[in-house]
Amino acid sequence: MKRLPGVDNLRNYPAEIIKELEELLHWGGSALPDPRRKGFYELENYERTFFIQISSITGKVVLLATWRKAHLWRSDAGSNELEERIRLRAYQLYDQRGKRDGYALDDWLEAEAELTKPRALRAAG
Repeated sequence: MKRLPGVDNLRNYPAEIIKELEELLHWGGSALPDPRRKGFYELENYERTFFIQISSITGKVVLLATWRKAHLWRSDAGSNELEERIRLRAYQLYDQRGKRDGYALDDWLEAEAELTKPRALRAAG
């Protein structure tokens, strides 16, 4: 196993992001060279894009920027909003039943069915 020379984190990204980049480098992620600058690359995994520079002298990787992929931002925002609406509707069902415990899963499933069924019908139409 070849040891990587390390990642310089000049912009103080969280340790989890650096670890994610190191794993991507270790396992051989897909790198797209920057056509305008030698030694600069975009690396991608499922969730994130990393913009890096690799020193031709030391071989060290410098993380210059990173961002989440756009489709995940939209997906996450929509799913968080839907989850919150389901949570509120499930609480309303709980409240309507007189706040009796033991039916949380039933309330959640009913709320989920109510809030996702109309969306599916609109998408099919």
